[in-house]
Amino acid sequence: MRDKVLGLKLIVTSLENDDDAYIIFETLNTRGKDLTLSDLVKSHLSRLLKPSNKGVDRAKDKWEELNETFEESQADLSVSTFIHHYWLSRYEYTTEKKLYKALKKQIKKEQAPGFLDDLVLESALYRTIHEPSYRKWKKEELAIRDSLAAMNLFRIK
Repeated sequence: MRDKVLGLKLIVTSLENDDDAYIIFETLNTRGKDLTLSDLVKSHLSRLLKPSNKGVDRAKDKWEELNETFEESQADLSVSTFIHHYWLSRYEYTTEKKLYKALKKQIKKEQAPGFLDDLVLESALYRTIHEPSYRKWKKEELAIRDSLAAMNLFRIK
């Protein structure tokens, strides 16, 4: 079915199940501007972590929390780069370009909740490393904060 809305062409596609919608999302979006790694990971986790109750979408809420951590940052942080660094710290080496394929192979329905929880938890630590002012430091931790700040000042990665 095609309609014109505000001069735009709109194509509506009815599907039998949600899995078909995710496949179409990934397929259509590979035709134009490339999806980011974070777009693909979000889609994969959303497919695996379907809402259990109407109006309660745990995966969506967690993903928004993850995004907010980076959007509010004063440092120039990318969710896709974070996911790649997170992956490298826990799984075998792969390039960012090949990561989505490896992630789909490794993260199944059983691992998805823990994986998403870890991403949210570790995103705060990642931001703290790149933006030491993000958290409140105890007196005995100030040397660590200052070291992280110096590393960022000199752009040490």
